[in-house]
Amino acid sequence: MAKDIDALLEQQADQMTAVLKSHAAHIESMLAQHRFQVAQLALHNSPEPFVHEVFNHLRDRLVQVTINEAGLADAEDARYLLRILDRMELSALEGKPL
Repeated sequence: MAKDIDALLEQQADQMTAVLKSHAAHIESMLAQHRFQVAQLALHNSPEPFVHEVFNHLRDRLVQVTINEAGLADAEDARYLLRILDRMELSALEGKPL
């Protein structure tokens, strides 16, 4: 009886953990989209073609990483892109050139 209760509690804990991880992943995705949108707004009016080219490459890689969602290399790419977008967002908010 005690083993059954322990197994049930462990199963419920695993289910709760899975739900929390799913919610955390969704929140991280929403934050990444927000950062991307802020950076996109900051770069939208840039006269430099190079800036547009770099940003388009970043957007394409972010989409690819999001689609793949597997493997250490993709996870590292996602972290790298988010760091770049963080820097771009900060620069835009501070009014600094990129």
